[in-house]
Amino acid sequence: MTRFYLSVVVFALLFYATFPGCAQTIENIKASPVVNGKVTITFDIMNAQPGQDFNVQIFSSHNGFASPLSYLSGDIGSGIKPGASKKAEWDAQGELRNYVGDITFEVRGEIVLGWRFKTPSAGGSVRRGKTSLVTWQGGTSGDNVKIELINAGKTTTIAETKNTGQFAWSAPADLKTGSGYQMRLISGGHITNSESFSVKSKIPLLLKLSPVLLVGGAAAALAGGGGGGGNPGTTPSDDLPKPPDPN
Repeated sequence: MTRFYLSVVVFALLFYATFPGCAQTIENIKASPVVNGKVTITFDIMNAQPGQDFNVQIFSSHNGFASPLSYLSGDIGSGIKPGASKKAEWDAQGELRNYVGDITFEVRGEIVLGWRFKTPSAGGSVRRGKTSLVTWQGGTSGDNVKIELINAGKTTTIAETKNTGQFAWSAPADLKTGSGYQMRLISGGHITNSESFSVKSKIPLLLKLSPVLLVGGAAAALAGGGGGGGNPGTTPSDDLPKPPDPN
């Protein structure tokens, strides 16, 4: 006959998370009595920074906390958002099979940088017909990412690539100038948008006007040069002195 007896012992000091140099903590850990061979463990992830996700694992004393439990479901693994009332269910009987005795747990968390655009930044701009570097953080190098351009309710895919944290984007020469553009990054179940930026023309307006200004300056110089302040319509002979009258 299979023997299984599990007494859950809850001591707050045995539940911890290590975040070196940071204020993030795992608090208020609770474990339910065993029901149908399963244990429910609840906890809070507190004091997280914006954009942070967590990789959460639960260890137990049955193996000296040497390796994480496997038969878990709920708020466990990577991509766990911070907040209160996180819950994981452990199939204790399914994992331990034959076990008699007490058990304690440790809940450990590791910070995983959430997906976030670095560029384009808020209020930034790109020039159509030019190449701009789109950069972001988050995920792992093995992730596939899709990058989209959003403007006025229209979405256009501009890249599907591996997660390298950056992509050189050549803005189309016929892209409409204006503000209100955003980038969207999609990877698995993660979706994040950039801050709003604008698209400008390839050649700045001042540079477009410069040749006109230069030609205008040259014309003015030519029109005013060599006259010595004479009246228009006069000839050089008009300016010669008259000979004296004969005696």
